[in-house]
This record gives sequence, structure tokens and C-alpha cells, in this order.
Amino acid sequence: MPFEAVKQRVVIDPPTNPDAIAVPVPAESSFWALPAEEQQRLMNDLETYHRELPRLLEEGHAGMFAVIRNGQVVGIWDRQDAALEAASERFGPAPVAIYPVKPQDLQRLAQLHATKESPCPS
Repeated sequence: MPFEAVKQRVVIDPPTNPDAIAVPVPAESSFWALPAEEQQRLMNDLETYHRELPRLLEEGHAGMFAVIRNGQVVGIWDRQDAALEAASERFGPAPVAIYPVKPQDLQRLAQLHATKESPCPS
């Protein structure tokens, strides 16, 4: 399987947490082990976050937590635990995505899109 090495890798951001210890994640708990439809749902939720991020920041939601379901932001909460509780009350066991609204994600997204659009130098 071509993604086998990716399944076992844990990425740690050293500038964020220089004391972090890499712990192997079992392949069965990775994104790649999920059914294709669940992978697609997660990707759609991430795309929704990317699309909505500028608006969320403009509205002053930096540092808050966005609950995303079915391609839309369904709520914003100050704390992650409050977002989890509200999502559970509203949607029960149905899957939702919760993203921290981070201003630095705008720069990261710009870099990601620039990388996708530029041709490979090799």
C-alpha cells in the first residue's frame, strides 16, 4: 500500500512545542484507514473552514471554535468544550468538525495554494 509510511508518521510542529515527543499513531486510527466517504466528509469540512476563515476573522471570532457540518459553519463558541457539548446536543452522534479559528491559518492557506499552483521545479 503506497500510504503505509504516511500512516505511521506523526508530524510535530517544533516551533509550537519544542518539548513534544513523537508517539506513533496506529494505522487503523489514521485518516487513510477511514472509509472513502468519511475521508471526503472530512475534506469537505476542511474546505469549508478554509472558505469561511476570512469571514470568521473579519467578524472577530479569532481564538474561538467553529462547528462545521454539511458545508456550513453552524455555530461559534468561546471554548472547545462548549462547542463539543453544543454539537452533541444539536446533532447527537452525527459527525461534525470543530476548528479553532486561527489568524495564522490565512498565511498557511496562502502558502498551500501557492504551492499547489506553482509547477514542480524538477
